[in-house]
Amino acid sequence: MLRSPRLRLHVEDGRNFLLQTDETYDIITTDATHPSNTSSWALFTQEFYRLIKQRLASEGVFMQWLPFHSLTEADYKAIIRTCRSVFPHTTVWYTGGSHTFLVVTAEPLTPDQLDAVKTRAAENAIVQTDLGPVANLGVYLALTEEELAGYVGPGPLVTDNDAFFLPSDVETMKIMGDMQQFAAQ
Repeated sequence: MLRSPRLRLHVEDGRNFLLQTDETYDIITTDATHPSNTSSWALFTQEFYRLIKQRLASEGVFMQWLPFHSLTEADYKAIIRTCRSVFPHTTVWYTGGSHTFLVVTAEPLTPDQLDAVKTRAAENAIVQTDLGPVANLGVYLALTEEELAGYVGPGPLVTDNDAFFLPSDVETMKIMGDMQQFAAQ
């Protein structure tokens, strides 16, 4: 898969790489970096999300790993709120444990689009190996765009000039419970 002529993989500091190119990309994803790490906070600011928007193709998809362990709920929500301030069509996908993904699409993610993704994934043995049964793909969707807006509510945004994430393992279980409760409504 990584040898496909359609794929160009760049392994580098994401923000610096995007600052050095004018190209646009169909898919942009950030690696598993924790917001509270001293070198990673810059990947969770409004300025970074604006840079992603400049480099994302018009129908492109952006994915960002976002843990909720070692973050306060306020910081977790502020990061999502900040992403949504640039990308209104953001959803949260729960991957187990204390990890989520923000998935950004150009338009709202519809059930028909999700079904189309499942159909394409069912035709790809690599995807099935990595993700398990394709029929289960939709169960990872934790909060839709509308649910997410209600969950994070109004509040502060994270910027280059105001980014500080407080570690808090105590809040991990609370965030998990709140997300599940909100999605059940």
